[in-house]
Amino acid sequence: MPKAGNLMLTQVTIEPGAEWTCAGPGWRVLAIQTGIAYWISSACRRELAVGEVLVFSPAESGAVRASQLGEVEICYYVVHPEILGGLLTLAERHLLETPALIEKNRLRNFLPGHPLAESFARLKARAEAETALSRRCQLLQLFAEALAEDLRHPQPPRRAAQPAQERFKQIMAAFSEQELLQIQPEELCLRCGCSMRHFTRLFRAHFGQSLRAKLTQLRIQKAQELLLSGSGKIAAIAYESGYRHLGLFNTTFKKHCGLTPRAWRRLHAGGQTG
Repeated sequence: MPKAGNLMLTQVTIEPGAEWTCAGPGWRVLAIQTGIAYWISSACRRELAVGEVLVFSPAESGAVRASQLGEVEICYYVVHPEILGGLLTLAERHLLETPALIEKNRLRNFLPGHPLAESFARLKARAEAETALSRRCQLLQLFAEALAEDLRHPQPPRRAAQPAQERFKQIMAAFSEQELLQIQPEELCLRCGCSMRHFTRLFRAHFGQSLRAKLTQLRIQKAQELLLSGSGKIAAIAYESGYRHLGLFNTTFKKHCGLTPRAWRRLHAGGQTG
């Protein structure tokens, strides 16, 4: 389901002695703006410097605590990879959702003076002068820089080095999720140089689900984004999401979301911002 607050810069004031908890879905990027603050988790407890930037994976569940001496100002934003399909390749999204990467990057910190911390400070200083689109693009770039070492060569997990598998990895790293929706499965097989059956086996081995299930998931997510973005007709949204028959779209959407597209939009459209 689409989530509010994706790539939205948010300012929070923590009262003296109070805590701000980072638990929740998505990756979080946070900067300490003012005040004396501490990071509190089951693994450690330490003071945070003004200007320090923290990056949390969805696995982290600690908190920022303000000193009893005064308030603490923080600024943060959330990144939900699952609704960035038009920007991420399938391999990049798979990587960001891999338990090993999430655990490895539970908490990363960038001290004042680090290029990433300075970039965040500059972005925050000119945030009001930027357009919303420009600001979101810069926030996403900052997140990518924080995980640059892992994202530099995003590839599905390696298996035996066979030609078809190598071509498969190249294909998955080359197309965004939305671009994959525009390509027929038969063309993907042709590019991979293997049969549909073998391509399906490769896909399931690398991503843990069938090609059909993944494409359906991406189409439903695309439909959700379109339903929330305006008042377009359901038939037009079905077509843009890859469904040529409205009845099939309605049935598939209700199976995955529990509601018809029209009912789902009425329920969720009012809570979306940004």
